[in-house]
Amino acid sequence: MPVNFWRKPYGAGIYNNGTLTATNSTISGNTVANSDGGGIYNSGFLTVTDCTISDNTARIGGGVYNFIGGTFTATDCRITGNSATSATGSGGGIFSSGESTLTNCGISRNSAIQGGGINGSGTLTLIHCEIFGNTATNYQSDGELTIEDVTFEKNTSTWGGGLYQAGGTAVLKDTTFTGNVARPNFGKALVKSRGAKLTVNGRDYNDDALNLYLNEVNW
Repeated sequence: MPVNFWRKPYGAGIYNNGTLTATNSTISGNTVANSDGGGIYNSGFLTVTDCTISDNTARIGGGVYNFIGGTFTATDCRITGNSATSATGSGGGIFSSGESTLTNCGISRNSAIQGGGINGSGTLTLIHCEIFGNTATNYQSDGELTIEDVTFEKNTSTWGGGLYQAGGTAVLKDTTFTGNVARPNFGKALVKSRGAKLTVNGRDYNDDALNLYLNEVNW
């Protein structure tokens, strides 16, 4: 079920504020120049399986904008080539201030000012995913983040090439950062800001007095 080339205030491809399930679908080439959710805008309950969300453009949430109170669940999906274009654009692939869970997904070659692949201020869970080749000035998460068996590879950002944890909590398990790029001494793999809570394979990195800058790591 292709969904293509619509222009409207929110969610050019799909606007959902109820309950919606999409399977084996392509949501591609949609644009909202001055608003949010190029491919999808969700403030309800949205489940997507075996879908491609690609080449969409919006002010925030180029591929997907999951609003506060929304629940977004993606399995076996490809989120690629999307962009958030405003001067403070967040979440080239996904912007989520609600609850998002992604399993067996590829998030690649998306771009934004903040969070080329994903910008999260809500609750975000990534399981068995690959975050590859995304570009941002700032690759950011400040919500509740759970990451298990995920690879961050060849992403580019000013701070934290793979992940910039600006605040909130992050729990990482069996996670690999490789080939990511950031400014010198600004954490090619990961940056954890003061006050953010980071747990990796059961070990806490929670010194509120320190920023944490890491380069190549395999946890």
